[in-house]
Amino acid sequence: MRDSKNTETTDQSGGFTFLPPGEFSPDERVRSAYYCSTDAAYLEDAMPAVGGQFILRSQGETTLQFPDGSTSLSRPGECYFIAPTTMASKTIIRGPVHLVGLGFSEMGWAELTRLPVDKVKNTTVPAEDVFGPSVTEFAQISLQQYAAGEINSKDIALRMRAFIEPKFSPLEERFKRVIQTTRAWATNSLMPDIDVLYDALPYSERQIQRIVKRYFGQPPSQVARRLRAAFVASVTSHQQTTAEVDAAIGETYFDQSHMIRDVKASTGRSPSKIGKERSSLLSDILNPAGFLHDSGHVEKLPRQSDDSDQQE
Repeated sequence: MRDSKNTETTDQSGGFTFLPPGEFSPDERVRSAYYCSTDAAYLEDAMPAVGGQFILRSQGETTLQFPDGSTSLSRPGECYFIAPTTMASKTIIRGPVHLVGLGFSEMGWAELTRLPVDKVKNTTVPAEDVFGPSVTEFAQISLQQYAAGEINSKDIALRMRAFIEPKFSPLEERFKRVIQTTRAWATNSLMPDIDVLYDALPYSERQIQRIVKRYFGQPPSQVARRLRAAFVASVTSHQQTTAEVDAAIGETYFDQSHMIRDVKASTGRSPSKIGKERSSLLSDILNPAGFLHDSGHVEKLPRQSDDSDQQE
């Protein structure tokens, strides 16, 4: 598939392309911008547990089968959100497919949508439910210009960013502190001590559990477990391990079956299968430059000696 204005290409298996920093500047709220294209008529893959996504689809259909058994079908012309996911989902693609998306941090999802993650996790949400009818007009104009060859996928991503930028509404500082502290706690170590989190926040344990569930969709211990599994899957998929990283991972789990269970729950694949699937959509998503890219595990652990990276 070739972009009508520029030189976006994919092979038959297709995949995700993340805009590099020179073309897109991630921040505390918007982590990534990407497009996904495939000429394949039918694909089945897994979508790992990731943060919220804002997507504009120009071509093809995708069915997401969520862990609770519910399904969501997205069609050409639709603009929608995938709410933050806490477990892997099955993806069924009927192509050719083309879509453009933005990936959010917990902060970004909260400040843009105001939707509590523990209520909407593992679902899709029509963009109109968040933005009203203005997003439908935005989507129609963008897709018409894309079809006419006047803009390409990068242009759409930048327009999506410009469309949502004035719609962010800052959280109260106390909630921002909980989000920032929790993510730092969960990703600064593969075995975070829950008491460290409780000591870092001026709330009772029960309050912290409740607030974290609202913004992360899970209690703190499950958040740390999920993010750790995502890190293990990412370094396995992209062979970023070092002897130190391997040792740290090994010390984290009781045994190999424990690690396999966690990684499979988070990604839909066992570590050994992830290591063999280097050209899958799942492998694309596990790329540290993509949805899982943050200032936690993926960046820090292989460079533990660099203290300048330790701040959230």
